[in-house]
Amino acid sequence: MSQPNHELLLASRSARLSAVLLDALILVPVTFLVLFLSGIWEFDTLQESEFTTRDGITLFAAYSLLFFAFNGYLLVKQGQTIGKRIVGTKIVTVEGVLPSGASLIFLRYLIPEAISMVPVAGWLFMWVNVLFVFRQDRRCLHDHLAATYVVDAK
Repeated sequence: MSQPNHELLLASRSARLSAVLLDALILVPVTFLVLFLSGIWEFDTLQESEFTTRDGITLFAAYSLLFFAFNGYLLVKQGQTIGKRIVGTKIVTVEGVLPSGASLIFLRYLIPEAISMVPVAGWLFMWVNVLFVFRQDRRCLHDHLAATYVVDAK
């Protein structure tokens, strides 16, 4: 297993969680607002007894597009989302440099999110992904997939 540059200070688990929660606090309401205002969804979509695969794909696509609209520039230029910027963390490679934009977008975000959409196996993947942060290296599965670490940016 690769070890990060010893000059890098790994972000705390609480900082990582805080950043994710801040990103969600911003983007989840915006995503639903966009879906409702655009007419893609009606308010009764969420009240239906069955959330369809089409609904899930629509939500995934809308959230992904908005996530990158809000965070794409910061991710590529600084290795941060809005949440990571607020809490003072950033994403780097083992060498301590910013990963490529393609690596961040596809390996760290889109592929894990797409896997999480698979019924049953996706939920299992999502939980294992998140629980990996409790290992000594504090890296989730998506960090391993993209060969990244989350470090203090201060």
